[in-house]
Amino acid sequence: MMSSRPRSGGVSFYPSRERRESSNGDSRERSSPADGPAPGEEPAPPGGPSAGGGPASGEELGLGPGEPAAHEHPAQSPIYYAQHVNRYQRQHLIRAYEAKIGARLIVVIDVIDSDIVTNLEEHLFGIDPDCDLHLLLRSPGGSAEQAIRAVRSLQSRCNRLSVVIPDLAKSAATLLALGADEIRLGPTSDLGPVDPQMFAGGRWIQAKSILMAIEQAENAVRANGALTELWAALLADVSAIDAQEAKSALDRTAPMIRQVVGYRSDPPTPDQAETFVTALVEALQERNISHGHTLGADELIEMNLPIVKLDPNSWEWECIWRLWTLYKVQINGPIYESAVKSLIPDAGPDAPADILPMV
Repeated sequence: MMSSRPRSGGVSFYPSRERRESSNGDSRERSSPADGPAPGEEPAPPGGPSAGGGPASGEELGLGPGEPAAHEHPAQSPIYYAQHVNRYQRQHLIRAYEAKIGARLIVVIDVIDSDIVTNLEEHLFGIDPDCDLHLLLRSPGGSAEQAIRAVRSLQSRCNRLSVVIPDLAKSAATLLALGADEIRLGPTSDLGPVDPQMFAGGRWIQAKSILMAIEQAENAVRANGALTELWAALLADVSAIDAQEAKSALDRTAPMIRQVVGYRSDPPTPDQAETFVTALVEALQERNISHGHTLGADELIEMNLPIVKLDPNSWEWECIWRLWTLYKVQINGPIYESAVKSLIPDAGPDAPADILPMV
């Protein structure tokens, strides 16, 4: 278990550390500018600690979040601080959330692909397994198999997992959320169906739509003795292999949902899981809804999902929303970030950490 030091208003999940003076004038830590602190090290808050009799923070003196108080200066050298002030501002909000809520917070804004587990591990490395973990997730989806890997990794590294969704978590991201012990949603949160898609005819199409089109075409042949021009054109890019892959993908949905809910800290019994999975497959795959269909807190509560509906006027939701808007404006692309580390995928070691567009 990692040692911790008291923090005003909450608990700390980070070890104490000695500051090290680096040759470039940064008295914070020896670390790469793109990646933030070295593993296991906590950056000095921009305004200095307010606990334990230290100087008041800028926020306590009425300044904006992350701004140092007028009578103190950041620990970092002037240019280094200026280059990374956006990151310090976001991490200031992350630390405030952790102190108030009493849980570790990791931010993931990315598609779900084969790199998600490695990128997550950078932030899970060294975490206290007895702490609660909140994952702020924004993703259009991706690989269902990689979502399952992410759930397995997250659940194995904490006491209780909550997924917080400020904007959207679609498709495979919805599957990831299903593996959490609770899903915390506000008025703008949006989940969606977990039905698989396939690339056909130059675009992504729901697997169930391919099978429905084939079924209707077969009915048309039975009725007319031949395919009409419309059905012939629609099915020109769909082979028998595509049809079989679409069926196989749909058949995998129930086992994948059953697998992710089994990773919860208090998983359902086999009978409960079967009832739950059957209902979810019917609601999230078999209903005649589009892949982009929106599902908010009220609809998900009706599905007996572990939803926590956040008050839009609460401190918690305002903090989450402010944090999300900082990422939207400052990054507008993929990022993995916590109070002590920051990782922008494929940015490279020399890339400035706060100005990269989405790739």
